[in-house]
Amino acid sequence: MPHKAIDTGYRVDTTTHIESYPTWSPGSINVHNGLQLQTMVWRQAPASVSNPIRADGTRPPSPYWAKSLVFINDVASVKTTRASGWCVRHSAPAPRFMAYGNVPVKDMIDAFVRPVGVDVENRAKTKFLNELADMRGKGRFDLGVAAGELRETAHMVTDLANKLVTTPRKIADKIEETPERVISWLMKAERMGVENALRHTGRKDRVKLEFVTDAWLTYQLGLKPLASDIYDATVFLKAAQLEDGSSMGITVKGGASEEYRYDVTLVNEGYNASPVSLIAEVVQVVKIDYSCIYKVPIRTSLQEQLGIDNPGSLAWELCRYSWLADYALGIGDWIRSMTAANGTRFLEGTMSKKRTARIDRLRSVAPSGTTIEEDPARTRMFLNIELFDREVLHRGVMPAAMPGVKHKLSLDHLANALSVLKNFVR
Repeated sequence: MPHKAIDTGYRVDTTTHIESYPTWSPGSINVHNGLQLQTMVWRQAPASVSNPIRADGTRPPSPYWAKSLVFINDVASVKTTRASGWCVRHSAPAPRFMAYGNVPVKDMIDAFVRPVGVDVENRAKTKFLNELADMRGKGRFDLGVAAGELRETAHMVTDLANKLVTTPRKIADKIEETPERVISWLMKAERMGVENALRHTGRKDRVKLEFVTDAWLTYQLGLKPLASDIYDATVFLKAAQLEDGSSMGITVKGGASEEYRYDVTLVNEGYNASPVSLIAEVVQVVKIDYSCIYKVPIRTSLQEQLGIDNPGSLAWELCRYSWLADYALGIGDWIRSMTAANGTRFLEGTMSKKRTARIDRLRSVAPSGTTIEEDPARTRMFLNIELFDREVLHRGVMPAAMPGVKHKLSLDHLANALSVLKNFVR
């Protein structure tokens, strides 16, 4: 909804109050008063823009930004004791923030929103370009990888072929049955599955299943996916000759997000007579999204659609344990993104960056020998900062300069990685 420029908010200060005394003279009370920010609410955004409608019924994108901040410093108390030295009896409000008065909003934002690295931007670019590659049909069948994996699968093929020939005879010799009966049992396993066949097979005959279990898994995990890739690619090669060679516009969206955690010092010990330092554990979430329109050919080149147009990507996929490195670095997707925009034409697009910051928890740090009896960190401090910036792109999204580092692994990824690393150290 159209709106005028926004720059509005308010702030409220409060007076802190600390009563301290020395252990050698408990009746000698020193009173310390100071100022601190208690509440700040602020929002800023430029006037909205309504661009003219184009012939196709759409409007061109415009840059936009928005900032908002809500800070609520609830009243807290503090009390400390020590064997020898200065103590603080029950005092409120306790100092919890080293800012007051007409503190600039920019300083507040800079205090809590830290600069972050380029990892999330690199991963956002790579994710977007891989989405573009998928939408235009690049690597639809990965025939190149399938052919390369045939080398790894060759011994499985040989092993399976040998077992298909020798297993019925071995079983027949072992249990003194005819090969025909063994083959009929194999057909039952094929029809019902090995597990179901086990449940429907007598105890004496179960030994037959054990002879073909390895061959069955080899077929399911090695030969069947490989044969499927080759068959699909063959069918596509024939169908692709009949497709129209014109192009069309597609909208592609993709991005990435990352969470960062760090400490921000709110109060140093001694500030306005505070007996403790107060630390905020801040969580910042950065999310970058690309939304672009590309002109892409309806009939992508066969090399691209069969996944053999990018030698670097093909070579990486054929490296043993490359998937393990991809868990942390995403090298495979990064290499693939290098050729994602080949043969396309960028029309228009935007990059949006959203950053949010909040306080996850507070903690107090007391000097050596001090006991905190009333902790100011136990009282809530609310913070919500939202920063949004949309930039209009004048050229297509370029590949990232380097792979983005993934800061977290899923439980499945971690389990798989540990399983492989375990084999390395045997």
